[in-house]
Amino acid sequence: MAGAFGTYIDVSSAVTIGLLPSLPLARFQQVGNAAGMGAKLALISLNKRAEAQAIASRVHYIELASPPDFMPTFLETGYLGRYRMRHNKREGID
Repeated sequence: MAGAFGTYIDVSSAVTIGLLPSLPLARFQQVGNAAGMGAKLALISLNKRAEAQAIASRVHYIELASPPDFMPTFLETGYLGRYRMRHNKREGID
C-alpha cells in the first residue's frame, strides 16, 4: 500500500473492519511514497525511465463506473464492520 494511506493505516484494524481483504497480515506491504520514489528513479536513471515507459505503454484505462450494474455490485462485495448491502438492503455479517 502506498502514499499516506498505505503508510499510516493500521493494517490489522483495516482487515478487522473489512476495509482490506481478510488475508494474512504478511501479504500486505506498506511502501510509503511510491510515486515520489518512482519519480526520483526516473530522473536519475535512464534504465528506470525506459522501464517505466515500457510499463506505461501496456496500460489501458477502463472506466469501471460506466456499466449500470457497477455500483450495486461494488456495494454488495464490500462491507465495513458487521453489515453489507445485499439486493439494496443492509444485511448482517456473521
